[in-house]
Amino acid sequence: MHDPEESAAFLASTVHKLGSSVGAAMNYLRLLQARGGGEDDDIVAGLESATQRSQQVLLGATRWLDAIELLGPAGPVDPAPLLQRACDAVGGLALDVALLPVVRCCADALALVFEEILRNAVQVATEVPASVRVSAQVADDTVVIALADDGPGWSAETLARAFLPFRSEPATASRPGVGLAIVAMLASAMGGAARGASREAAGAIVYLSLPAADGPIMAAEESAQP
Repeated sequence: MHDPEESAAFLASTVHKLGSSVGAAMNYLRLLQARGGGEDDDIVAGLESATQRSQQVLLGATRWLDAIELLGPAGPVDPAPLLQRACDAVGGLALDVALLPVVRCCADALALVFEEILRNAVQVATEVPASVRVSAQVADDTVVIALADDGPGWSAETLARAFLPFRSEPATASRPGVGLAIVAMLASAMGGAARGASREAAGAIVYLSLPAADGPIMAAEESAQP
């Protein structure tokens, strides 16, 4: 249900980053042992930083694997209630939602996609509550949902790496920087795609493309069944 090459690349990146963090932590420990006391605040700080980064990498890998577990059979899904569910989970948001067409996807995975996009908007917001405008267009057999926030937008450099693992947002103890990478992975696994755009001083936009669908709406708990 997901791209094996994409997941393999993510896990390889995880192992590399975790190895680098552990290696840095060990180097600081050796320096601390070599000093045998005295002024070691810088070494302690470096060790704490390396340990924290290791924890972030492990959290990111765990979140990635948890996201994959959400993928189930695809069916016709109404995005609107899932978007509202994500908004309620994130908090601190004001949504302006246009009519959204039915899409073919896994409802639980789409709910997480919306949650990650909205959480990113809240994180970078310059005002409270953050404002996100959601609209959609249908092109051929594809629905393109645009989620536009009112934050500072992305620089060209940030936009280029926004959907890469450990690079999508500033890493913190609870947000390791994999949110938008998970968005891209899940969208791809459901037959769609995710990409970003930025309006100068007017916010960022995430475009989520998913297959269009007709037929009875599939609820989240139904789509999660094997």
